[in-house]
Amino acid sequence: MNEKWMSWGCVAFAMIHVWEEYHFGWLAWAQTFVAGVTLAQFVWINALFIALCVLAAVGRSVTLKLSIASLILFNLCVHLFPTLYFGRYSPGLYSALLLYFPAGLWMYQRAWRSQSASRRQIALSWLLGAGWMMFPFLFQGIRLFYIRRR
Repeated sequence: MNEKWMSWGCVAFAMIHVWEEYHFGWLAWAQTFVAGVTLAQFVWINALFIALCVLAAVGRSVTLKLSIASLILFNLCVHLFPTLYFGRYSPGLYSALLLYFPAGLWMYQRAWRSQSASRRQIALSWLLGAGWMMFPFLFQGIRLFYIRRR
């Protein structure tokens, strides 16, 4: 999987996605479901996300590159399912549908067809992507646990 341009495309897509989330009120949307989500948390989590995308773009690891594809596909689910369930737009949905979905599918399809990733690397990338996506939820859960214990 030698298409560095797609890895850098994911960096650009991530920036567009974060802009959509911020500009269209993801923070206020999230606060209706989870108390205490702050702008600082939003900034840090997304800064780490963009840094991870850059690391994958400059790195040589096919597994890491594909884990970004997995992460952005899981991110689509995080926006799509609440939108469908609650009937209310989740800021970030449009960029996830229009950018993340085709990019993530293309990266996996390309890796599979070119045989640049083994089945093990593909499976590991799915697990890593799920882990990356769970990080903000885990962070928030731990934070809420400690707040409630006080």
